[in-house]
Amino acid sequence: EAVKTTHAIAKKSSARMKELSEGLLEFAVIEKQAMKTLPTDLNDVVNDVKDLLFKQVTETIATITFDPLPTIHCDRNAIMRVFMNLISNSIKFKKPGVSPVIHISSQVEANRDIIVSVSDNGLGIDTKYAERVFQPLERLHSRDEIDGAGLGLAICERIIKLHGGTIRIDLSYVAGTRFDIAFPSSALVP
Repeated sequence: EAVKTTHAIAKKSSARMKELSEGLLEFAVIEKQAMKTLPTDLNDVVNDVKDLLFKQVTETIATITFDPLPTIHCDRNAIMRVFMNLISNSIKFKKPGVSPVIHISSQVEANRDIIVSVSDNGLGIDTKYAERVFQPLERLHSRDEIDGAGLGLAICERIIKLHGGTIRIDLSYVAGTRFDIAFPSSALVP
C-alpha cells in the first residue's frame, strides 16, 4: 500500500514538473515568436476553445455563453491561448458543488479601444492578490486538487502586451472573477 501511495505521489510530481517545464518554455518563447496578425473573428475563437475544453465543460456541467464579439487584427493562435487559459481557469477555480457559468462580452469604448470581458461565478480573487496573479509561478489557491504551474495568467498578460493591449482583473465584480482585456482601437477590423 505504501509503495502504491509513493508511486502515485511520484507520478503526480513528475506530471507537475513536466507541466512546469513546458509552461516555462512557452513563457520564454512567446516574445521570440513572430505574431501572425490577421483579421480574426473572436466568435470563432471562443467556439473553438469551447470544443477544445469539451471534456472539462461536460465534467463540471459548465455553461459558456458569449455576446457577439468583434473581429480584430491579432495572432489567432496566441489569442486562442488567452481564451483557453481564462476559460479553463474559470472551470478549475469553480465554487465547490456549483457548476461554472462563464460569460464573454465586449464593448468599444469612447476612445475606440475594444474591451473583451471574461466573467465567471467561481471562487474569485481577493483584491489584495489582484496584481500578483500575473506574476509567473504565482498560485493563489494551494489546494492540491487544483492542477497548474501558475503560468497561465502570466502567459496571457505577455500575449496581450504583444498585441498592444492590457489585461486586468475587474475588482468591482464580486460574483466571481472578471478579466477585462483591452485591445487598442487599431486592432478593430472595420
